[in-house]
Amino acid sequence: DLGEGTDRWWVTCEMIEIYTPPTGACCIDLSCQTLSEKDCIALNGVYNGDETICSTASCDGTIQCVCAETFSVGDTVVCLVDAPWGNPGLTIGDIGTVICGGYYSGGSILVQWENFVDGNGLNNCDCNPADLGEGTDRWWVTCEMIEITDAPTCAADFNNDGIVNVSDLLELIGAWGVCP
Repeated sequence: DLGEGTDRWWVTCEMIEIYTPPTGACCIDLSCQTLSEKDCIALNGVYNGDETICSTASCDGTIQCVCAETFSVGDTVVCLVDAPWGNPGLTIGDIGTVICGGYYSGGSILVQWENFVDGNGLNNCDCNPADLGEGTDRWWVTCEMIEITDAPTCAADFNNDGIVNVSDLLELIGAWGVCP
């Protein structure tokens, strides 16, 4: 580079060192690699933090920071209480999907609730932050306020991919006939 500029200065080799970014456990699908945060994100991975190690990383989606690893990202849960943490928009029986975990109020699970718009929209997850989106359909609950359920999130979503489309119709047609 033969350019000029006021942002340059001469140094000796003893005055500098090559910067090496910190590394940590990076979950890519269900496997773990030790990478920098930048490299992890470039591979669509979930970075577990600087100096974390793969042997303790939760690459299977299990939320390790709360609930004694009872819940995993993507679990379908049912609300067991009315108005958790004072939110009257949620009631017993409401269905949602686990997003992540956090240390919020001593340990909580962030859930994306169906037919719910009274959430705070925050996504300040401390562990398993696979989904960094936001939405007013989310609300934090404690482990005691929810349980895992097999209830479908949408009766017409036969293949449980979160979308009602022609694939669901094909599932229905494929099962057409006399019930066993």
